[in-house]
Amino acid sequence: MKARRDEVVVTGVGVVSTAGPTADDLWNAVEAGRSGTRALTFEPHGEPSIYGGRAEIGVEDLDERARKRLDRSGLLLLTALRQAWRDAGLDRGPPADPERVGIVTGSSLNALSSMFNEHDAWLRQGTEPRPSELIRCSAGAAASFAAWSLGIGGPILSLSGSSVTTACALGEAWSKIAAGWLDVCLVGGAEAPLHPFICRTFQRAGVLAPGGPEAFRPFDRRRCGTQLGEAGAAIILESREHAERRGAPACADLLGFGTAHDPSFSWTSPDPDGRGLLRAAQRALESAQLTPREIDYVQLHGTGTRANDAAEARAMGHLFGVEEVGRIPAAGTKPITGHCLGASGVLETVTAIGAITRGFIPPTLNYAEPDANEVAVGVSAEIRRRPIASALVNTVGFGGQNTVLVLGASANDGGKVP
Repeated sequence: MKARRDEVVVTGVGVVSTAGPTADDLWNAVEAGRSGTRALTFEPHGEPSIYGGRAEIGVEDLDERARKRLDRSGLLLLTALRQAWRDAGLDRGPPADPERVGIVTGSSLNALSSMFNEHDAWLRQGTEPRPSELIRCSAGAAASFAAWSLGIGGPILSLSGSSVTTACALGEAWSKIAAGWLDVCLVGGAEAPLHPFICRTFQRAGVLAPGGPEAFRPFDRRRCGTQLGEAGAAIILESREHAERRGAPACADLLGFGTAHDPSFSWTSPDPDGRGLLRAAQRALESAQLTPREIDYVQLHGTGTRANDAAEARAMGHLFGVEEVGRIPAAGTKPITGHCLGASGVLETVTAIGAITRGFIPPTLNYAEPDANEVAVGVSAEIRRRPIASALVNTVGFGGQNTVLVLGASANDGGKVP
């Protein structure tokens, strides 16, 4: 859909990640180029051979009721949602009409790790499954808990669609606000994939980088895979009119959204020429009423796998022009957080918001050698200081799914710069 390009704004963010329990911790880690991935030890499965990033949950954001009713991925999500709610100032003055406030959340694996843990306990110790697990591990548990605790009476939607999940959640919320159905929407996602069976499955699929944090090197000639990470991330989207009416500053504008499927089918590999991602980007720019020449920064999906990075680079080459794409500042920040699967869309949108408000292009950790056989995108291992007026955020998922968001610097930040 097309909306007036500046009518949906971001008024709050929340993050729990490998970098720490706040969005500022994430932005500081990105600015410093500091990885949060570590060797994972899975007892009793032997010595650590897999690297990933565990998230640090802020104790002050948890209560006993939440601990009892939500699994780890739900707690990550709830913590991020509450942070974003406070960051937007909605704890001090909630919206006048709670029925015009919605929640859209998502996850790729949802509570799968917790379900595996319960199954392990049943097999090893004879511990019978608890009936409460039916609710605790449901996809919408954290969103329902957040709505109940925050007094939200509007629609609640939970999505699941591989790594594009929360980028699609942002697009869904953007559409509802732009259409005038909602004033405010909480958008969030979480992943807690660090269970030995899940990690081993990714390892067997050949997508995990062997070795330490330095082995995770998106777009580098020597790239050899990704590393998983935990995260909860949330964004408050709001109509500009509603935000201004309550005196809430915006930290960014969400200008556009596009999604498309790869024309060639594969469960795990993208279209080699990046045609689905290209169409998603074109649709996002059309909805934002912008041209490629007006984009100052690209937040790349950058998984570090050979096929995905090559396809993403080709898509960006088609979008900006092969001769020009290397001059468009870009970055892949997953080596800092780990690949957070379905949470990546919101998490990396928050990362891009930090780049816009702080005025820097994030470093792409461990990048050293461009691949002479691939389209060269504008990444660097060094941080670059410059203003950003508009940015693309790419997400790509298993099954040929592609989603792109367009962000803009807000004209009404009210001094809300981290």
